Amino acid sequence: MTISTASFSERLNRIERERARFKGQLTLHVGDQELHVQTLEQIGAQAGVEVPVRPAFLSLRVMAAVLLGLLAVPLSVAIRARVFALPGEKAQALSDPQMILGIGAALLVSVVLAQILRLRATPLIAAQGLGVVAGVGTLHNLAFAAPALAAQVISPDWVAAQQAWTEPGTLILHGTVFAF
Repeated sequence: MTISTASFSERLNRIERERARFKGQLTLHVGDQELHVQTLEQIGAQAGVEVPVRPAFLSLRVMAAVLLGLLAVPLSVAIRARVFALPGEKAQALSDPQMILGIGAALLVSVVLAQILRLRATPLIAAQGLGVVAGVGTLHNLAFAAPALAAQVISPDWVAAQQAWTEPGTLILHGTVFAF
């Protein structure tokens, strides 16, 4: 242990100088020593090494974001049908205002789930948006592929209406039907 003979103002000045010099770095206090730690990005930048992004890992994250967007659409429709219980909306075809509301609710659900799963990069949010739009356009196919599940999640009226008004294996965007 060392005994300091410096005055209070001298110590304060030293602390301010050190703080300005090591701004952005992490300072660890070990006993009476101070250790300044750098992040891996700072060490790589000093060494001239670029951290490579693995394309396979990135593509898996993009696929997960698209699937998350696709999953958010039935979840948001189920939430709207169960919690808000909008009268007459369950058995209607998706009109433009309902489609916009569905996309907005699904994007909200998708962003919340992405924050939980730490998918926060801008390209991943764009991939979620793509998944949401694809999910809204193909949601009616759930009534043909799994009618019992769709009746439990959304409502039996919605399933009957989708089976009567739409065709299986199609994509519906802004009133235009695309067969695939």
